[in-house]
Amino acid sequence: MAKVVIFGTGAAGRAIYRAIKDKDDIVAFIDNSPSKINTFYKGIKIIAPAELKKLNFDAVLIGGVWADEMSAQLLNLGISKEKIKLIDDKDISYSADNRAKTTNYYVKSLVGILDELGYDYFIDGSGLLSILRKRELSVVSDVDIMLFENKSLSNLANILPQVFPELNIEIRYCQKDYAARKKGDIFNIIISDNSEEKMVLDINAYDKYKNFYTLPYNEKYFYIPKEFLDELISLDYKDFKLKAPKRYDEYLSLVYGKNYLEIPKQFLANDYGNLVDFQTLKKL
Repeated sequence: MAKVVIFGTGAAGRAIYRAIKDKDDIVAFIDNSPSKINTFYKGIKIIAPAELKKLNFDAVLIGGVWADEMSAQLLNLGISKEKIKLIDDKDISYSADNRAKTTNYYVKSLVGILDELGYDYFIDGSGLLSILRKRELSVVSDVDIMLFENKSLSNLANILPQVFPELNIEIRYCQKDYAARKKGDIFNIIISDNSEEKMVLDINAYDKYKNFYTLPYNEKYFYIPKEFLDELISLDYKDFKLKAPKRYDEYLSLVYGKNYLEIPKQFLANDYGNLVDFQTLKKL
């Protein structure tokens, strides 16, 4: 039985835990969040990455969209490449126990509210992929719901705490100016519950910039040609419907590649096909 450390206690770290807990000896979790240091998850201590060298372990397990950054951090700490093990997305599931039921309930409730308000929206990213792959929405770390106007986010910021008092409603604000947003504008709204395997909904809004819709992402921008999102359709999911771009094939091919229906071994932040820096965005 190998002695392993798991990097992170977020959705990916917890998914790795569930996948290997009966096969390996988990000696610790490491996490970059100061509030989690010296706390416990499933009875296993969470320590700072800098404390790794004090432990006796065979491998550090990493996974999720930030695996590249985790690997770079570990290498900078002097952890040998041979001790860093990437866990493929195919080998883990973000869904656990009641997470599917809770996710479906609140997605249905949220889109019902958006429909009542008359807001245009669509399910985006890995959530849309899950539906097209005939999988549960809960298998992804969070469900992305995209709007088309930032002012809709402002209205929802006032409405959602009243509609979902039992949930955590986190309003995140822009910390600087972006191509089409100003410092202090709402960046996104994160909805989550208080369960151990959190249900997470991420509500955002695309900005209009030239002939594209854009979205800031870690000092870069996602861009989508406007015509890809001009018309929406309804997709069946469980006992309700979700809106999606009519030209979702072109849209998803741009973002994830032509084989987007196949579940990749690993999908990292640098794998997005429509992520560019601002200088490149201005030239498009």
